[in-house]
Amino acid sequence: MLWTKSKGEMGDDQKYWLKAEEELRQKITTNLINLIEDPTYRDILLSNPSFLSPSEIECIILPRPSLTVISSFSNLVAAIVDGTRNLIDLHWREFEDLLAEILEKSGWNIRPMGYTKDGGIDIVAVRKIEPGIPIEMMVQCKRNKPKRPVGLSIIREVWSVKLEKQFHQAMIATTSYFTKGARQKAYEWNLDLRDYDAIFNWCKKIDKR
Repeated sequence: MLWTKSKGEMGDDQKYWLKAEEELRQKITTNLINLIEDPTYRDILLSNPSFLSPSEIECIILPRPSLTVISSFSNLVAAIVDGTRNLIDLHWREFEDLLAEILEKSGWNIRPMGYTKDGGIDIVAVRKIEPGIPIEMMVQCKRNKPKRPVGLSIIREVWSVKLEKQFHQAMIATTSYFTKGARQKAYEWNLDLRDYDAIFNWCKKIDKR
Protein backbone atom coordinates (compact mmCIF):
# COMPACT_ATOMS: atom_id res chain seq x y z
CA MET A 1 0.00 0.00 0.00
CA LEU A 2 1.28 3.52 -0.86
CA TRP A 3 -0.02 6.36 1.25
CA THR A 4 -0.62 9.62 -0.62
CA LYS A 5 -1.30 13.19 0.33
CA SER A 6 -2.78 16.08 -1.57
CA LYS A 7 -0.18 18.56 -2.73
CA GLY A 8 -2.36 21.34 -1.41
CA GLU A 9 -1.56 20.25 2.14
CA MET A 10 2.22 20.24 1.85
CA GLY A 11 2.91 23.00 4.35
CA ASP A 12 6.62 23.52 4.96
CA ASP A 13 7.70 20.27 3.35
CA GLN A 14 7.84 21.55 -0.24
CA LYS A 15 11.21 20.09 -1.19
CA TYR A 16 10.30 16.65 0.09
CA TRP A 17 7.04 16.53 -1.84
CA LEU A 18 8.49 18.01 -5.03
CA LYS A 19 11.13 15.27 -5.07
CA ALA A 20 8.51 12.57 -4.59
CA GLU A 21 6.34 14.18 -7.25
CA GLU A 22 9.17 14.15 -9.77
CA GLU A 23 9.86 10.47 -9.09
CA LEU A 24 6.18 9.69 -9.73
CA ARG A 25 6.19 11.77 -12.91
CA GLN A 26 9.21 9.85 -14.23
CA LYS A 27 7.54 6.50 -13.52
CA ILE A 28 4.35 7.57 -15.30
CA THR A 29 6.36 8.80 -18.29
CA THR A 30 8.30 5.53 -18.53
CA ASN A 31 5.13 3.45 -18.35
CA LEU A 32 3.40 5.55 -21.01
CA ILE A 33 6.36 5.30 -23.37
CA ASN A 34 6.42 1.52 -22.94
CA LEU A 35 2.69 1.42 -23.74
CA ILE A 36 3.06 3.53 -26.87
CA GLU A 37 5.98 1.40 -28.12
CA ASP A 38 3.78 -1.71 -27.94
CA PRO A 39 2.70 -2.30 -31.61
CA THR A 40 -0.84 -3.31 -30.62
CA TYR A 41 -1.62 -0.15 -28.67
CA ARG A 42 0.24 2.07 -31.12
CA ASP A 43 -1.94 0.81 -34.00
CA ILE A 44 -5.08 1.55 -31.97
CA LEU A 45 -3.91 5.09 -31.31
CA LEU A 46 -3.07 5.74 -34.96
CA SER A 47 -6.24 4.14 -36.35
CA ASN A 48 -8.54 6.42 -34.35
CA PRO A 49 -8.59 10.04 -35.58
CA SER A 50 -9.63 11.23 -32.14
CA PHE A 51 -6.31 9.99 -30.78
CA LEU A 52 -2.83 11.38 -31.31
CA SER A 53 -1.03 11.70 -34.63
CA PRO A 54 2.34 9.92 -35.10
CA SER A 55 4.23 13.14 -34.48
CA GLU A 56 2.19 13.94 -31.39
CA ILE A 57 2.88 10.51 -29.92
CA GLU A 58 6.59 11.28 -29.95
CA CYS A 59 6.24 14.50 -27.96
CA ILE A 60 3.76 13.82 -25.19
CA ILE A 61 4.02 16.23 -22.29
CA LEU A 62 2.41 14.99 -19.09
CA PRO A 63 0.75 17.35 -16.61
CA ARG A 64 2.10 17.40 -13.10
CA PRO A 65 0.25 14.84 -10.94
CA SER A 66 -1.82 16.13 -8.03
CA LEU A 67 -0.72 13.29 -5.73
CA THR A 68 2.71 12.44 -4.40
CA VAL A 69 3.99 9.05 -3.32
CA ILE A 70 6.14 8.19 -0.32
CA SER A 71 8.99 5.68 -0.61
CA SER A 72 8.18 2.09 -1.53
CA PHE A 73 7.67 0.12 1.68
CA SER A 74 9.85 -2.86 0.74
CA ASN A 75 12.68 -0.60 -0.43
CA LEU A 76 12.48 1.49 2.73
CA VAL A 77 12.57 -1.56 5.01
CA ALA A 78 15.55 -2.99 3.12
CA ALA A 79 17.39 0.34 3.37
CA ILE A 80 16.77 0.51 7.13
CA VAL A 81 18.02 -3.03 7.67
CA ASP A 82 21.21 -2.60 5.62
CA GLY A 83 21.94 0.81 7.13
CA THR A 84 21.40 2.89 4.00
CA ARG A 85 18.56 4.70 5.79
CA ASN A 86 18.26 5.37 9.51
CA LEU A 87 14.97 5.46 11.40
CA ILE A 88 15.87 8.76 13.04
CA ASP A 89 16.50 10.38 9.65
CA LEU A 90 13.12 9.46 8.15
CA HIS A 91 10.68 12.20 7.31
CA TRP A 92 7.89 12.07 9.89
CA ARG A 93 5.41 11.04 7.18
CA GLU A 94 7.70 8.18 6.16
CA PHE A 95 7.90 7.08 9.78
CA GLU A 96 4.11 7.04 10.17
CA ASP A 97 3.69 5.14 6.90
CA LEU A 98 6.38 2.66 7.92
CA LEU A 99 4.51 1.88 11.13
CA ALA A 100 1.20 1.60 9.26
CA GLU A 101 2.71 -0.87 6.79
CA ILE A 102 4.35 -2.93 9.55
CA LEU A 103 1.04 -3.23 11.37
CA GLU A 104 -0.72 -4.15 8.13
CA LYS A 105 1.85 -6.88 7.50
CA SER A 106 1.11 -8.12 11.03
CA GLY A 107 -2.59 -8.59 10.28
CA TRP A 108 -4.11 -5.21 11.16
CA ASN A 109 -6.37 -3.24 8.84
CA ILE A 110 -5.17 0.35 8.69
CA ARG A 111 -7.40 3.39 8.72
CA PRO A 112 -5.18 6.27 7.47
CA MET A 113 -5.62 9.56 9.30
CA GLY A 114 -4.25 11.65 6.42
CA TYR A 115 -1.51 13.19 8.61
CA THR A 116 -4.14 15.23 10.44
CA LYS A 117 -2.83 14.55 13.96
CA ASP A 118 -6.42 14.18 15.12
CA GLY A 119 -6.22 14.36 18.91
CA GLY A 120 -2.72 12.88 18.87
CA ILE A 121 -3.85 9.86 16.84
CA ASP A 122 -1.53 9.13 13.90
CA ILE A 123 -2.81 5.67 12.95
CA VAL A 124 -5.93 3.65 13.69
CA ALA A 125 -5.42 -0.11 13.34
CA VAL A 126 -8.32 -2.58 13.40
CA ARG A 127 -8.43 -6.36 13.58
CA LYS A 128 -10.97 -8.98 14.53
CA ILE A 129 -10.74 -11.71 17.14
CA GLU A 130 -12.99 -14.73 17.36
CA PRO A 131 -15.93 -14.75 16.97
CA GLY A 132 -15.57 -11.69 14.72
CA ILE A 133 -15.20 -9.06 17.46
CA PRO A 134 -13.44 -5.89 16.19
CA ILE A 135 -10.50 -4.52 18.18
CA GLU A 136 -9.39 -0.93 17.56
CA MET A 137 -5.94 0.39 18.43
CA MET A 138 -4.71 3.96 18.23
CA VAL A 139 -1.05 4.62 17.47
CA GLN A 140 0.94 7.75 18.20
CA CYS A 141 4.28 8.09 16.38
CA LYS A 142 7.08 10.12 17.94
CA ARG A 143 9.98 10.74 15.56
CA ASN A 144 12.39 11.93 18.23
CA LYS A 145 16.15 12.38 18.14
CA PRO A 146 18.15 9.63 19.93
CA LYS A 147 18.80 11.75 23.05
CA ARG A 148 15.19 12.91 23.35
CA PRO A 149 13.27 10.14 25.14
CA VAL A 150 9.52 9.84 25.39
CA GLY A 151 8.50 10.75 28.92
CA LEU A 152 5.59 10.41 31.30
CA SER A 153 3.64 13.35 29.82
CA ILE A 154 3.20 11.53 26.49
CA ILE A 155 2.06 8.39 28.29
CA ARG A 156 -0.60 10.37 30.13
CA GLU A 157 -1.67 12.11 26.92
CA VAL A 158 -2.11 8.85 25.00
CA TRP A 159 -3.89 7.17 27.91
CA SER A 160 -6.31 10.11 28.09
CA VAL A 161 -7.06 9.98 24.33
CA LYS A 162 -7.48 6.20 24.50
CA LEU A 163 -10.12 6.58 27.22
CA GLU A 164 -11.87 9.53 25.58
CA LYS A 165 -12.09 7.86 22.15
CA GLN A 166 -12.76 4.43 23.69
CA PHE A 167 -10.01 2.53 21.90
CA HIS A 168 -9.37 -1.02 23.05
CA GLN A 169 -5.60 -0.61 22.79
CA ALA A 170 -3.02 2.12 22.35
CA MET A 171 0.56 2.08 21.10
CA ILE A 172 3.34 4.64 21.19
CA ALA A 173 6.15 4.14 18.66
CA THR A 174 9.32 6.22 18.74
CA THR A 175 12.69 6.50 17.03
CA SER A 176 14.29 7.10 20.44
CA TYR A 177 13.49 5.38 23.76
CA PHE A 178 11.20 5.63 26.79
CA THR A 179 12.12 6.88 30.24
CA LYS A 180 11.88 4.50 33.19
CA GLY A 181 8.86 6.37 34.54
CA ALA A 182 7.14 6.22 31.15
CA ARG A 183 7.66 2.47 30.92
CA GLN A 184 6.36 1.90 34.42
CA LYS A 185 3.18 3.92 33.87
CA ALA A 186 2.60 2.34 30.44
CA TYR A 187 2.81 -1.08 32.08
CA GLU A 188 0.26 -0.06 34.71
CA TRP A 189 -2.12 1.33 32.08
CA ASN A 190 -1.55 -1.50 29.59
CA LEU A 191 -0.13 0.70 26.81
CA ASP A 192 2.11 -0.87 24.17
CA LEU A 193 5.52 0.79 23.72
CA ARG A 194 7.82 0.34 20.73
CA ASP A 195 11.23 2.03 20.76
CA TYR A 196 14.00 2.27 18.15
CA ASP A 197 15.28 -1.26 18.75
CA ALA A 198 11.79 -2.80 18.61
CA ILE A 199 10.95 -1.08 15.31
CA PHE A 200 14.32 -2.01 13.80
CA ASN A 201 13.75 -5.65 14.77
CA TRP A 202 10.30 -5.45 13.17
CA CYS A 203 11.96 -4.34 9.94
CA LYS A 204 14.45 -7.21 10.08
CA LYS A 205 11.63 -9.75 10.46
CA ILE A 206 9.73 -8.52 7.42
CA ASP A 207 12.71 -7.81 5.14
CA LYS A 208 12.13 -10.19 2.21
CA ARG A 209 15.47 -9.89 0.39
